[in-house]
Order: sequence, then C-alpha cells, then structure tokens
Amino acid sequence: MANHPNETVVEFKTAKVIGLSGGETYAVLVTLTPWQDASGGYPKQVCVHGDTMWWRFGTSDASWGGWWSVLDSASTNTAWLIAHRVGEYIETDGSFNPNSIGGTWKQVPSIGPYTWLRTK
Repeated sequence: MANHPNETVVEFKTAKVIGLSGGETYAVLVTLTPWQDASGGYPKQVCVHGDTMWWRFGTSDASWGGWWSVLDSASTNTAWLIAHRVGEYIETDGSFNPNSIGGTWKQVPSIGPYTWLRTK
C-alpha cells in the first residue's frame, strides 16, 4: 500500500506471477488503493484472465488473499439471476418455468404469452 496510495494502477502481468494458472499466459491486473493509509483497509485487486474476472484483497501490508471468481462463466443460472433482477417481468411460451433456474417468480395474469414477475 505504501507504493501507490490514492491510486488505481493498471498492469499487464504474466498470470503465473500473480497466482493464476490455466488459460492465457497474460492477465490485466487493476490494483485499487483509493485512500492514503490503512484506515481504508488493505488494497483490492481485480484481474481479467482469459474469459474470467477475478478479485482478491490484501490481508496484511505484504500479503494477498486467494483469488475469487467474480462470475462463474460456466454457471448459466448465476448469469440469468444477474440479468433478471427482482421486480422484472419476463414472458415465456409456457414451455419453461423460471423458478427452475433460480430466484422466486410469480406467474401474473396476461393476455398473450405466459408472464412472470421476479419477487425474490
């Protein structure tokens, strides 16, 4: 943190050097330290490696925690829930029930196709 207080630093890194393996050789690393001292907590990092975005945070002045995937690109259910927020309506042809994917959906009256409202 002492190296870059009050800064956001973008770097092009070899993935192995920052603890990421598989996929592409290189990654884009963004380090966030928007405060002057440790009062704001330790720095945070976001990394784009291949088709995955990762994040981690400092655990001390000299150490980083492990990488966490921001969104599992293999999980279509997670992507669906992010794309369809609470309060949103969708229409289906009746061949599927959105409750089978996730969230809580209530079928509401409609003239045409089946209409669903996400309530949770």
